[in-house]
Amino acid sequence: MSQATTQLRNGQAHGAQTARSTARVLAAFAALCACAQAARAEFVVYSIKDDWRNAVPSAITSIGAPNIPTGQAAVWSLLRSHGVRTTSVSSRPLQPWEAPYWDLPVGTNVLTHYPSSFTFDAPITSFAMEVQATGSSNFLSYAVYGQNGYMGSFQIPTTNIPGPRFFGIISTQPFRQIFGDASNGSGMVRSLMFTQIVPAPGAMAVFAGLLVRGGRRRR
Repeated sequence: MSQATTQLRNGQAHGAQTARSTARVLAAFAALCACAQAARAEFVVYSIKDDWRNAVPSAITSIGAPNIPTGQAAVWSLLRSHGVRTTSVSSRPLQPWEAPYWDLPVGTNVLTHYPSSFTFDAPITSFAMEVQATGSSNFLSYAVYGQNGYMGSFQIPTTNIPGPRFFGIISTQPFRQIFGDASNGSGMVRSLMFTQIVPAPGAMAVFAGLLVRGGRRRR
């Protein structure tokens, strides 16, 4: 009886110890995630597409002309199918005087721009657009947001040269939303590109394994 009681008490103590250890690990993991989400982001800005592509660490999702449908509803449906949860952009056809600068046929749909916003299904660290801005401003302004709010902003210089120009960014922190400042005028987008972060299969498996082992030991 004494031996059985001792074994039972040891089992309870070991189970409690495992539970406390697992709780500490999970709490540390949660704190790490919270710090990462709350951290301000810094951006490396690229003006050459190949340089940005070579610097991006993962697969790139690209959406653009000549595969842009007509109408806002169709554009939203296309973007949702590629991981963009919400957006403010629509589409319009290139006019005869615009098409030569874009190297696209007259009437090809492009995305409208400014104000522009994109919210993604999964966090991203890289974003790029081929955009032509119209207006008096010398730059385009963008702000990015994560789960805990504002994370930072960046500006893209503009030129008076007709046709789209490329800009791309790589952020030091993952973000979920990007907004263009409507005060800078309007424009058109030939394509947008981004990379989404896919959680590594083993990342949460470690914590799941700890919980399973702790449960087995308690039993």
